[in-house]
Amino acid sequence: DVEAALRAYSAARALAPGNAEMIFWTAVSLANAGKVEEAVPLFHECFKDTQGDWRTTLQRLPKSGLFPDDPAVIGRILDDH
Repeated sequence: DVEAALRAYSAARALAPGNAEMIFWTAVSLANAGKVEEAVPLFHECFKDTQGDWRTTLQRLPKSGLFPDDPAVIGRILDDH
């Protein structure tokens, strides 16, 4: 249930504003639901976090089955422009 997951992530983000991990998993859920354009700004927000390497984490997700192995989608997300 994508909508329920997004509501839960939204609540978690409200409890921990600015937490890059909450932002990242929200973005992953959006992208997995086909809402890539909504997810891109969130990915870019968490990529600014200096405590983690969210770009590398994203690139590893397809092998775990948690993200589509779609180079075009991943490239769009990793694009800084």
